[in-house]
Amino acid sequence: MITVVSGLPRSGTSLMMKMLHAGGMPVYMDDHQAVLLETHRAEQLRNGDTEWLADCEGKAVKILEPHKNPPPEGYEYRFIWMRRSWKEIARSQVKVLDELYPGPERSIHWGGIQELKRRTTEGQRILRKLGPVWVFHFEDILKDPTKQALRLWRMAPEAELSVLGMVSVVQNRTGACLPEIREKEWGGEWKETRVSS
Repeated sequence: MITVVSGLPRSGTSLMMKMLHAGGMPVYMDDHQAVLLETHRAEQLRNGDTEWLADCEGKAVKILEPHKNPPPEGYEYRFIWMRRSWKEIARSQVKVLDELYPGPERSIHWGGIQELKRRTTEGQRILRKLGPVWVFHFEDILKDPTKQALRLWRMAPEAELSVLGMVSVVQNRTGACLPEIREKEWGGEWKETRVSS
């Protein structure tokens, strides 16, 4: 069984990986990605690089945007799809795009909230053909981490996950972007917001 944590970028997948890791589930990751608990090979699925998934048996692995990086058939999966407020995903993604693509070039890479919804629908459609999909909301985890950790425990009984371990890595915060992070809001709908430290 391979546990795949998926969703859109900035939706809370890193938090979910930290919870599973803290709960006792082994994680497949690159050596230099110990903080994010991810592997660059997930982005190579689109190019047919799939053999490494055999090493993910019994582990959790992060595979973002399955409409771009679809997991192959031939493995037993369970999927965790992370959801977050569309507005907060958009804010967070625009902030990252500002760093990667400053200036007008950003518009080439940003499709707006409707595009986020389309990618979510398409991604879940692909995954449901391969195995069960458990949807977890980022805001629900922050609001009641114990309840959501118990859901994970029931999802993977064979892993004997530690509920206390999973809860221990959840910060006491809201679902909005952290206050110290500058957020730029997009498309005339929002205004630029700066928060001084």
